[in-house]
Amino acid sequence: MKGLILQLGGDNLIQLNEKKLMPYSKINPEEMILRDHLAYDRTILANETTLLAYLRTSMALLAGGATLIRLFPNDIYFQLLGVVMLLLGIIITVIGTFRFSTITKRLKKLYDKVEMIE
Repeated sequence: MKGLILQLGGDNLIQLNEKKLMPYSKINPEEMILRDHLAYDRTILANETTLLAYLRTSMALLAGGATLIRLFPNDIYFQLLGVVMLLLGIIITVIGTFRFSTITKRLKKLYDKVEMIE
């Protein structure tokens, strides 16, 4: 499969490249209007909301893992589950932060192009 094609409704088709899920290079910054600037702002807010969801999930895993370790010091299964939850919490924090920074950099690069043209 070379690319994924999404049907949004009617005859509107969007083809996404597997390597780039957000093909910002196809946007012509000279043609951005108010609607596009507002969409940019919504995208930034959605990116921040996603980061907060990652952090909320990781905090829940960290708290749950620490609780299992403290409440069941003699049960090896709960201890192991607690350690796994702690590790997952750390991994989710790293992944969420990495995704947030990557998308923020890509959006900033796009918007800098728009600001230079205007």
